[in-house]
Amino acid sequence: MSIRTISFAVLVTLCIGLFTACKDDDEDLTLSLRFEHKFGAEDAVYGNTYMVNGTAVQFDLGIFYCSVFTPKSSSGDAFTSFTDEFLLVRAEESAAYEVGTFSGGDVRKLGFSIGVDSEINHGDPANWQSPHPLASQSPSMYWGWDNGYIFFKFEGRVDRDNDGVPDAIMLYHIGKDQFFTSTEIDIQENPVDGVLTAVVTVDYAKLFENIDILEDRVSHTGDNLQLAADLVENWPRMFN
Repeated sequence: MSIRTISFAVLVTLCIGLFTACKDDDEDLTLSLRFEHKFGAEDAVYGNTYMVNGTAVQFDLGIFYCSVFTPKSSSGDAFTSFTDEFLLVRAEESAAYEVGTFSGGDVRKLGFSIGVDSEINHGDPANWQSPHPLASQSPSMYWGWDNGYIFFKFEGRVDRDNDGVPDAIMLYHIGKDQFFTSTEIDIQENPVDGVLTAVVTVDYAKLFENIDILEDRVSHTGDNLQLAADLVENWPRMFN
């Protein structure tokens, strides 16, 4: 075989390898999210009691909106951003949520936001048909046109008299445009049959960092704006 023939064969092999690599990078992937709800190392279950900063807390409701999903490479480059997709995540549900399909490669990070953007926030749930996340919900996730959607709800009880029984209401209903919050997590999972199912851990215990849960137990956002801001500051810490 001549040197020219060998060179041609090598060139063909390199081209095939390059084409394959490019094809893999441009593979169509469906992004799906599965949320694991926790209180520290324990599963978050409605009606259960957990110790938070040495105080017993009963968990009765956890529900929040997520949007603007942005799969990224390890270096932080975005493959795409799903700006028109919304999830209403409920702690009692274990199903995977399908976000959408995109052309991408090795996804190692995921950016997303808690809440909905200002344009959507002041819309009308009647414009959306059930079961769309932005349609009317039970329990309600909408205050009205002025204040918009409730981005995040946590409800439960806290033990104020230290008898081990949570009996004082704890209620956080957080919304408003300024609390639309972005965060980013690392992705460990790999695609299976074209589906990337990213597991997102939500640790409700981290919601209470630097919060006096014995005193600061209730916020409907507007009636206790500082507590709402303090809780929102903890949102990115809750997700990993």
